[in-house]
This record gives sequence, structure tokens and C-alpha cells, in this order.
Amino acid sequence: MSKAATSANVKVNRVLVLIDATPQGGKVVLRALHGWQNIIAEQTVELTTADFVFNDAKLTGDHAKVIAIIKTLKRLTNKLPDKSSAGYHLVVVQSSKAVQTWLTDATARKADLPKTLTGYVDQLAARFPHLQFEQRERKVITKLMTTQ
Repeated sequence: MSKAATSANVKVNRVLVLIDATPQGGKVVLRALHGWQNIIAEQTVELTTADFVFNDAKLTGDHAKVIAIIKTLKRLTNKLPDKSSAGYHLVVVQSSKAVQTWLTDATARKADLPKTLTGYVDQLAARFPHLQFEQRERKVITKLMTTQ
């Protein structure tokens, strides 16, 4: 994460992930927080069309959001010590009601592609015992992305 810590002793207890993605590209903002408002570090990841490729499938905006979640969980997993779980609360915020349903209700995953993509999310989520998915309006997410 790129923003310098305000104090070396401040412990990250939440990571907020804001996702705005379509098959044409998008942006993910990761914020390491102490509490809900004290930002310790922040990183913005720009996503391009090349990031949203999955076995030549025709992707929708919903699929792109799940792929952005997968890429984010992989990035955060790579920062964890081997085989350990994250000690912080991870909150992933995206704008799709369908994606929210796929992520929180495995029985709603009827089509093959959502089932496959969210299966990857489930596998990666095992390292994050305090994981919460939230759905908010896109305009709220884009506003939060610029709020510091």
C-alpha cells in the first residue's frame, strides 16, 4: 500500500476494498484502516480490458466485478505469511445486486460462469475469516474512491 503510515505502531484492523469494474476496465481502491475512518495506507489498482479475460467467455459487468474481487483477494493473499489467515476484517464493496447474491448465496449460482468465478472467490476467501461483502450504488462507491 502506498500511503505512509501515520504511526509505525498503528495496527491495521480493517481493509476496505472498493470495486468499480466493467469488461472494458475499472479501478480497485484498497484502504488499510485503523477503525473505520483512520486511513493508514491506500493503493489504487487500475484494471484494463486485458484483466477481464476468462477462457474466451463473453463477460458482463457482473463477471468483471467478480474477476476484480478474485484479483484483489489474490493480491491480498500474497501479502499474508504462508498458510496464515488475515488478522483484519476485510470488507469488499461493489455495485451489483446479482454479484452480491452470488457471493452470499451459493444456491443462487445457476449459470456455469458465475459458479466457476465465485468458486475461485470461495477458495481465496478461506484465508480471510472476517470477510464481508457489501453492495452499494455505483455513485456511492465512486464517491468513496475519491474520499480521503
